[in-house]
Parts: sequence; structure tokens; C-alpha cells
Amino acid sequence: MATRDVGGIEGLQEKQNVLQHEKSLGCQAVKEKSGTEEFGEESFASAISRNKKLRLGLRLVIGFVLLLAVLGCVAGSKLTLVALANKLRHVTVNQTKQELKDRSTDISRLYWQLVIILVLPHCLTFVRSAVVGVIGKTRKAHPWPRRSALIAGALSSVLEVVAMSVFVFSVLCYLTPLLALLSMQPVFAAQFVLDIYYTPSRCRPRWNHRNGHYENLDHAERSLLDMSDEYRTGPELGVHKFNQRIRDCFGAILDNKIVKIVAFFLQVVGTGAIIATLVLTHKPDLDHHIPVIALPLSLVTLGALWSHRFQEFLLQAPQRNQRNPETVCERDGAADSSARYKANFLNSFYRIVLYPVLAYGVFRLIHSNKDIDPWAASTLHLLGTGSDLTLFVAHILTSFFGYVFAWTACLMTLRTIGFALPLLLSTPVALLTGLIVPYFEEFSREHFSKFNSLNYAVIGLWFVVYLGQVLGIAYYLCTKNNLILSQDSDMFLNPHYESVFLEQYLSLNRQVDKYSNNMQVTFDGHLSEPRTIFICSTMYRENVREMRQMLKSINRMSEWYADQRKLNGKRKDDTVESHIFFDGAVNGGQLTQYAVQLLSLVSECLGVEIRSGTRKETYYGQSMSWQVGERKMTFTVHFKDNLKVKNKKRWSQVMYMNYVLNHRIPESQTSKRPLNKDHTYILTTDADIDFTAESAMVLMDSLASNKEVGAVCARTHPKGSGVLYWYQIFDYAIGHWFTKPAEHLLGSVLCCPGCFSVFRCRALEGVLQEYSSEVQGAADFLYKDMGEDRWLCTLLIQRGWRLDYCAISENHTYCPESFDEFYRQRRRWVPSIIAN
Repeated sequence: MATRDVGGIEGLQEKQNVLQHEKSLGCQAVKEKSGTEEFGEESFASAISRNKKLRLGLRLVIGFVLLLAVLGCVAGSKLTLVALANKLRHVTVNQTKQELKDRSTDISRLYWQLVIILVLPHCLTFVRSAVVGVIGKTRKAHPWPRRSALIAGALSSVLEVVAMSVFVFSVLCYLTPLLALLSMQPVFAAQFVLDIYYTPSRCRPRWNHRNGHYENLDHAERSLLDMSDEYRTGPELGVHKFNQRIRDCFGAILDNKIVKIVAFFLQVVGTGAIIATLVLTHKPDLDHHIPVIALPLSLVTLGALWSHRFQEFLLQAPQRNQRNPETVCERDGAADSSARYKANFLNSFYRIVLYPVLAYGVFRLIHSNKDIDPWAASTLHLLGTGSDLTLFVAHILTSFFGYVFAWTACLMTLRTIGFALPLLLSTPVALLTGLIVPYFEEFSREHFSKFNSLNYAVIGLWFVVYLGQVLGIAYYLCTKNNLILSQDSDMFLNPHYESVFLEQYLSLNRQVDKYSNNMQVTFDGHLSEPRTIFICSTMYRENVREMRQMLKSINRMSEWYADQRKLNGKRKDDTVESHIFFDGAVNGGQLTQYAVQLLSLVSECLGVEIRSGTRKETYYGQSMSWQVGERKMTFTVHFKDNLKVKNKKRWSQVMYMNYVLNHRIPESQTSKRPLNKDHTYILTTDADIDFTAESAMVLMDSLASNKEVGAVCARTHPKGSGVLYWYQIFDYAIGHWFTKPAEHLLGSVLCCPGCFSVFRCRALEGVLQEYSSEVQGAADFLYKDMGEDRWLCTLLIQRGWRLDYCAISENHTYCPESFDEFYRQRRRWVPSIIAN
């Protein structure tokens, strides 16, 4: 391809001047449209600003609702569990044999209610793991755990069942409600020991330019000193970096080894104080001091079994089945390298079988000197009536919905207000509720009526244990984020919950080390793994307002990426290129009027001079390229000559797919940064599309979060005026509010429109050859040339790829305003829907 001198653009400049002169002489309608257009663009910009404020306000409202929901469910779960255990304490502790015989039905009923509470979460996990990992369509994507993990899982299930049974029947059922609430807190001690062992010691202060964060406690002081300088870089950028450094400062403090040692010490001291208080205040109620021994043993065992490192070991798959995170293997399901579903399928089955047996053995061993047999009562009276049944059902519902609401908060990246804050506040709220609400008056009466001198000491004791919990886990809960709409495996280690230790298990089960150094989550929840994005647009004979709208959208992408580079420092970030494929733009070696019209808008919309571009003669016609913005984003217009290459949208799509897959990616393999087909995306747009960079990035994040997804489409809104425009508002609403969400939930969207969708290059690679095939007959013409977008998506679905719909990504496009244009559009759409 020969490159012309930039001075050869003189003729284009003359054509541009002539075109502008014609407009100034007689095209009054064009001027009016242009004025309307500019007004519309300003309105759209102001609408975007209003929408951002509205979304922020809506996000705060949803976060506050989730805060109340999670807080209420977790606190209610704790209170109902302790109330049930307290009822069992009343009918078993310090009772004569005759009294135990008279109350055998009550004992059996309360015993089985607690056993069901222990077993039910594992029954739900067993069903879910079986559907997803064993008998579901994606079962081949989830490997079985390695042999050592299988053995460890069986042994840990036995230990967990024994420790949980001991804690429930020998600690909760022997302590007063207030002490029972306090006794759940020290379960974090084992995790603190592992954190202390694996946390590096303080070292020389160093700023990590790769991820833009300080690495140890000494950086906190440096962070505060640098804030004033960074605030001078600009209001918005300075505020973000100021907030980020504040987060780094407190994060470094909470993640320091010394702080974790203090947290562990507080947990140990709190546990010892609970035991001392138990011996001093309730010595007559104890049978051989059972809780004194059972409390530390059960908490240490459960804390060690639920630690991050041990749980990750249980989920390890054999080496031959582990998937390379940089590639996608066979299209048989999600690329999940862990054996979480099959491991939980086996472990939950073990616990379902073991709980009735081992819990019975623990209960009989504790009450070995009493004639108590919880299996002797009639099964008709197991659930009971009245307050017992109310507490039992309330605990099951609050535990389940507490887990669901917490999962929802993490899914929406509301980790601080919707997940961390309610979990940290659940114990204080449960304690205050138990002391204030008349229904739980036993909380205060049963404990404070014996030794008034220890009334306030118990509250101080709780504060010591609670402070240790806050210091140890607040960093993990508040600073670790996940992707927007991410998978369950990205948020939690195991797909289940523990109803007895609900908030403790949710805190320990939170996924904190999911992302590696080159795949981190930014402050807004977006995946920051380096990606390459090609914005490919098709154009034919659009008018001025449509061309201007699309060019301004491309300019927004350039500006947004320049801002992101400033925010993220020297982090290895994404690469963006924009390409327009212009049908019929060259005639007889000269650019047509519409091509010149596009060039006349380049300087206005992109801020570059036409003379600064590079013009080339190509096999398909001509091309011109510019470097746009501070980021120097490559912007190229490919002017097609219909006498040299085929016209129409499908062949333009084939051109840019071939350009990316067979030209750019192979050439990059010898460069410093080779392109990866899994992380190289094509953003397809029409020539009149109006979108923001944030909407495009949401689609990129959706693809990056799930490697089984081949394409993602957004919500499209029509623009225009007139009766047909009003009709199409409802038509688009039906398609993007009902049809596509339903398809997304049922398995896969059937069509990702080419007006604004993102495709993964790995997915396009397998269908490009068939997609570029010739039309052989009338039927081929219907589903190939009249419905190219739907046919491409059909090919992807046939290859096993999933197509998603992302409603939070929005775009606007001009819709037909005249009946003739509307009829021609629907004449193409309807047959393609039927044919595909």
C-alpha cells in the first residue's frame, strides 16, 4: 500500500470548502437541523450529568435498603437461635430425672429443631452443587477436587460436624442468652493466626507504581503528605486520588502484622474472660464445667476449618484439569479453575449424613448422667407449635434471606454499605435488641439478676472481643471488591452459608484473593486487566447530525481513557483503536460527497486537523488515519470502493473481523505486548450511535468477568420525532425491557445488535469462515444479508457461546421517522427473525 504525501489532501480541503459554501447559500433546512442537533447534544450531555447524579442517589438508596435488610436478617438470625437454645437450656440444665421425663417431648422437639437448623443450609448446598456441577449442562467445566482435597474434605466434614454440635449443644444450650451472643465472636482467632504468619513484616517505604498503592504501614504517613500535591492536579482527579490515598492509609494500618497480633490478643483475652465470667456467675448451672472446655475447642476447630487457606486447599482441582486463566478451552461451560461445586457436593452430602448421627452422640455424651433420648419422642410433635415454631421458622428465613441480601450487595459492588457495615454491626444490634425488646427480656433477666457487680463488666467484655473482630476483618470486608455482576465464585469461596455463625462465616467466606497482580479491581468496580478494544463502525450515507453524533461518542472514549490513565498512574492499561468502514466512499479514485462530509466533521468533533492525517491507497480503496487526544488513540477511516470490494454491512463486518483476527493479532505476537484473543474485543457500532465511555466499559467488564460469554449487548433508546418515533419508543422498550432480559435469564440472548455490542475475538474466530461465506440462494440471502447480526449471533450460539444482555449500559440511535424508511427497515428485520 503506497502512502501519499499529506499535502495531497489539498483537493479534499477544496471539496470541503465547496460543500460548506453550498450549505451557506441554500441549505437552510440543514442549518436548522444542525441547530437542533447541537441543542440535542447539549441536552444529552446535561442528561448524562443528571443521570449520573440520579444513579448515585439510587445507588445510595439501594445500599441503605440492603444495609437494613442484611442487618435485620443477621441480627434476627442470632436472636432466634439464642432464644431456641435458651429454651432447651431451661428444660435440660439442673433438672431432676422426673422433670426430664415429663419434658421429654419438649426436649426432643427443641433438639430436632436445632439439628434441622444445622442441616438445612447443607441440603440447599447439596441441591445447588448437584444442579450446577454434577448433572447440569456446565458439569464438564467444573472438575472434581484432587485426591488430597477429597480426603481432607471428608475429615474436615467430620470435625466440623462434631465441633458445631459441641458448640450448639454444650455451649449455647448451657449459657445465658447474653453470654451465648458473646461466645460466637472469637471464631476469628484462627484466621488471625494465619494472617499473622503470612503477613510480611514492615519494610522500607515504597510506592508501587504498578498498582498505584502503598504496600505497608509506613506508606500511611507518606500518603498523607502527598495528598496536598495531588489535589492540585485537578478537582475531579485530585478528589479521587485524595480519597484513594485515605483508603490506602487506613488499609495499610488495618493490614499490618502488629494490628493483627493485637486483634488476636483481644480475641484470646475475650474468650478467657467469657470463661471466667461463666465460672464466676453461673457455677451452679454447670454440669462438670462442660462449656469451659467445649467453648475454646469448638471455636478453634471451626476457625481453622473455615480459614481461607484451608478452604482454598479443599477446592483445588487436579493439575491436569486446571484451566489457564489466559485461554478458554472447550466450550462446555464456565472456565472455573476451582472444584468448588463438586467439592461442596461431596462435603455437603457428608454433613447431611453425619449431623443426625454425630449430633445425637454429642447430645447423649453431654447428658450421659441423665436419661434423655431425643429420638424417643413421637415424630408428630417434632416441630411443635406456638413460640417454638415461630422462632424456628423465623431463624430459617432470616438466615437464608440474610445470605441472599449479602450476596446481592456484593453482586452490585455495594460491599461497604450493604455487606461489611451490617455484618460488623449485627452483634451490637442483636445485643441491644435483646436488652430492650420485651420479647427477649430473658437476655437481661437471666444474666444480670445474679451478680450486679458484673453487669457493666460483661458489656466491656463484649467490647474487647468485638474490637478484635473489627481490627482483624474490617480490612477484608471494606477494601476487597469484585466485578460488577460478577460470578458467585468471584465473591465467595463456597456457595453456601452457616446459619449458626451467619455473619462470621460470610466474613470468612468472602473471596479476597481472587485477582492477581495484573487483574485488579478499580475503585468503581471495573476490571482493570489490560485489554485491547477495537471500535468498528459501519457507515454508508448518513447525514451530518448522525455522523457528528457518532464522532463525538468516539471522542468521549478517547477523553475517558486519557483520564483513566491519569487516575491509574503508570498502570499497564487498555489500548483503544477506532475504525470506520465507509461503503461507497470512493468513486473513480475520488472521494464521494458523503466521504468529504465526514472529513469536514473530523476537525470539529475530534479536535484534529485533516492535514495531520496519513492517507493511503489500499486494495479496497483509500484510508486515512489520525492520532486523537492526549492518549493518541488511533482513528482510521477506511473508504471502500464498491468496484474493488463488496459493499453492504455484512462485508464491512467481515473486513474488520479479518483485519483484527488475521492481521493485527498475528502481527502483535512479535511485539512487546502481544494481543490475546480472550482479552481483545470488537465494539461494533452503527454510524449514528450515541454512547458514553462508561456504557462501553460496562460491556467490556461483563465479557471479562465470564469467559464463556462471547458477546454482550446493551439497552438501546430511539431518538427522533413524530408518530413513528412514539411507536418505536414502545417497540424498543418491549425488546430491551422484556424480551432480551427474559432471553438472558433463560440462557442466552438470541441477537446482539450490531448498533452497539461487544464481541470477544476468541468467539469470532470460530465463526468467521462461515460468516464470510457467499450467498447461494434466496434462503441464504434472507438470513445472511438481510439479517447479518442475527445470523452471526446464531453461529455463536451454535458453537456453545453464551450471549448476555447488560441493561446498565445504554446508547441512543436515530430511528426511522418516515413510513418509507420504517418499511424498508422492517422488511429487512422481520424475514431475518423468521429465517434465523
